[in-house]
Amino acid sequence: MPKVDELEFYPPIQFDPNEASMAQIRYSQENAKLTTAEQLILDAIKDSKLTGDWVVLHGVTISHPLKKRDEEIDFIVLIPNQGIVVIEAKGAVAFSFDEHGVELKGVPDPYKNPFDQARTGEHNLRYELEQIELPESKIPIARLVWLPRVDENVDELATNRPGRGFMNYEIAFQSALDNPFQTIENALIESSNEHLRKKKNKNEVLDPNLLGKDEIKAIIQHLIPEFRVSEKVEAKQKERARELKKASDKQDFLLEMIRDNSVVYFSGAAGSGKSMILSKLALYCRNQGHNVLVTCHNIMMSSWLSDKLGHPENLKVVAFDDLLLEIAGFKSHKTTNVDTWYNQTLPAAALEKLKNDGTIEKYSTLVIDEFQDIAINDLKLAVLALLRGKQKGLTSRVYIAGDDDQQIMNGTNPVDSVEVARKTFGALTHIQLKTNIRQTPELSSAVYKLLGKKSPFDVHYINEGLTDELEVIHVTPENQVKRLATVLERLEKDYPQRDIRVLHFKNENAVLTKVFSNRGNLISTAERKLVQICKHETNPTGEIRWRSIRKFKGLDQDAIVITDISKESAAWVEQELKRTLEDALYVGLTRARFKVVLLVQDGLFVPTHNADGTPQTKRDDLAS
Repeated sequence: MPKVDELEFYPPIQFDPNEASMAQIRYSQENAKLTTAEQLILDAIKDSKLTGDWVVLHGVTISHPLKKRDEEIDFIVLIPNQGIVVIEAKGAVAFSFDEHGVELKGVPDPYKNPFDQARTGEHNLRYELEQIELPESKIPIARLVWLPRVDENVDELATNRPGRGFMNYEIAFQSALDNPFQTIENALIESSNEHLRKKKNKNEVLDPNLLGKDEIKAIIQHLIPEFRVSEKVEAKQKERARELKKASDKQDFLLEMIRDNSVVYFSGAAGSGKSMILSKLALYCRNQGHNVLVTCHNIMMSSWLSDKLGHPENLKVVAFDDLLLEIAGFKSHKTTNVDTWYNQTLPAAALEKLKNDGTIEKYSTLVIDEFQDIAINDLKLAVLALLRGKQKGLTSRVYIAGDDDQQIMNGTNPVDSVEVARKTFGALTHIQLKTNIRQTPELSSAVYKLLGKKSPFDVHYINEGLTDELEVIHVTPENQVKRLATVLERLEKDYPQRDIRVLHFKNENAVLTKVFSNRGNLISTAERKLVQICKHETNPTGEIRWRSIRKFKGLDQDAIVITDISKESAAWVEQELKRTLEDALYVGLTRARFKVVLLVQDGLFVPTHNADGTPQTKRDDLAS
């Protein structure tokens, strides 16, 4: 389009249809929903072979407009070196106008004047062009009201236009869909010529060359900025942490109900918040003046409790076997005949010392987690009973937590730990927790379904929106290393490495044990990847930690990967732990808060996913 400084009609631009391409469409919102009228117009523009260098913006809302606040412009058509057309699309099925105004039948607001909307859109757009220092008064800008569902009467339109509220070229109907290129270009040509007819100052010339590709790019960036805040791993982690804290805080009402009970036993499935309640009660009693002992069977669990509670005066956190060592006066644990040491020699020595040495410290509040693992040993129970002391002016308290379904540490027949506690400490209040505050509802349901168990929970506190999946992935001894590396690399996209934990059944047979034992002769990329990201004495900077299920019992992690699920592991569990594979998996699966991945051999469970996270199909299974 040439520079306009005299009255003339612009000749249409000639295009070679064989070289032309579809207009570029840009939406102001992702997944934008178009009205019927907008869709008809947009489809027509897309189908045209003459709009290849056009850029069409849809649904642009100008937040600080000059004429009206927050007016949405249906379409802004940017045509390089020609100009801009503002389009107001209406899905009316009939159109009329008279001295009373415009009426559009078949739209929500039939009396809203679309020409006023188009004019407002034009004024608002000119305001925005000024903000990016474009000469809006010299760039050709036209407006067009398009009614793609109305079949027009051209003769009536030409003679019946009261008050000249719009020009003929400012309205388009159904037939215009056949040639949108000509319709839009004509609106721009006629609007520019009308500007020439009305201009009073010869300096008010239009220069279509002021709208080049660089200017169009600037307009797009201004009206539809490429501003996105991507979902970061750290942000996901913070959201999950907030949700877990909120779920835990909802249990605080229990503290008010049971603080005055002298002996309370909390039972409940993994994830019901037993340890959280115990830690809060420990701090409460300490603040009331009690001398508090917090203990549990698992060393890692005691370390977690210590980190959570800190090290305030009159509050001691220690693993129970280490407490026995301290009481007995031994310097270190034996490394031979360990079963006899931990189950007979050590507790017997501690009990004898307690009976004969009146200087050993007693505690007015005992807080005992994982009680089911202590309940099988009469010597240890006797020690606990003697550690319960009195303090002037205070009622002695005992708070206990346990889950008999997690008795995988003892290698003996399970016991009823509530009854054992009652025999050890006398009358007690038994509170059964049935609220899930650890796992997302969907993940929890998947875990119990996999295990063939009925869910023990009546209520779930974790937001369903944070749900991830339980994945069962088939592996073989030959490809487990590669698939584990693939899984961990994928999980890193959603979880910090420190929030991923790999669990197994027995250290000497674990896949990671084999990888690290062969670290001086690593061949595959997968092996090198695992040695780099997993923590080990030879790689203290690795952030993905790995432990046996037994050692990690009582703790939790955002994402859990369980390896080496095989018939060999099932036989070991039955022989060494006197439990089933499902019993051991229950402990491992319930450590996860949001994500579980199982690497399964020997067809023990039906696969659900491939290592890359895609859903499993029968063809995938055959290929593996």
